[in-house]
Amino acid sequence: MAATAANGEMPYRVLGNTGERVSAIGLGGWHLGFKKLDEQLSIRIIRTAVDRGINFLDNSWDYNDGAS
Repeated sequence: MAATAANGEMPYRVLGNTGERVSAIGLGGWHLGFKKLDEQLSIRIIRTAVDRGINFLDNSWDYNDGAS
């Protein structure tokens, strides 16, 4: 069941039978651990995403040998 966003708000969907509301837009984390990417920029990207309502972040220990 998709939720409709109004007034520029983040759309959310219910995750399976958990009842948890997950943002329809996620932030991938693969690029956040690049050695050439400044750590402060990575932090700013994540904080901006969370501040705008994103609560689905895709991360894995396998991304950049755990740096992401």
